Amino acid sequence: MIKQQTKEKVLNVAEPVGGDEISPLLDAVLDGRVNKKTTVFFVCTGNTCRSPMAAAYLNHCCGDKYSAESAGIAAHEGDPISENAVIALKEAGIMPTPEHDYTRHRAHTLTDNDAARADIIVTMTEQHATAVLYAFPQFAGKIKVMPRPISDPFGGSVDRYKKCLSEVISCVDELFHIDGQNNK
Repeated sequence: MIKQQTKEKVLNVAEPVGGDEISPLLDAVLDGRVNKKTTVFFVCTGNTCRSPMAAAYLNHCCGDKYSAESAGIAAHEGDPISENAVIALKEAGIMPTPEHDYTRHRAHTLTDNDAARADIIVTMTEQHATAVLYAFPQFAGKIKVMPRPISDPFGGSVDRYKKCLSEVISCVDELFHIDGQNNK
């Protein structure tokens, strides 16, 4: 009943601009048949280095299929992405965009709402997976671990961040079956 009422309201507004053409699309939206991006949450410790770099990379290479976000298990709320992470991303050709401006990223701890919205939760290490599983056992089926542990570059040199980003890219490519070319 609610779907029908919603459809009627939208079609009343849309009729002057082609309500007949919009009706099938509206049916698909209301029935949940519209292709949506898969929401991926990358999780590390502080949410200033590894997980925001992973999210930036997946959004860069596969933004048509995935909407990547990030969080930490022990984030200091509001901290910005590490300057060296930004440098590493830019030097790798992963530029911020209006839709995915990682330079505006602010750290936050993974919440129940984040975990519920996620289709997939990817952790940087087994220890992160254990922490997420402990905090959100109801979402156990969503948790995946990077194929290899990603060590924390926090406080390291730009070269350390570049090495970390290279590890992140390799693992994300493997986990999401990315062929190394931009899939945008």
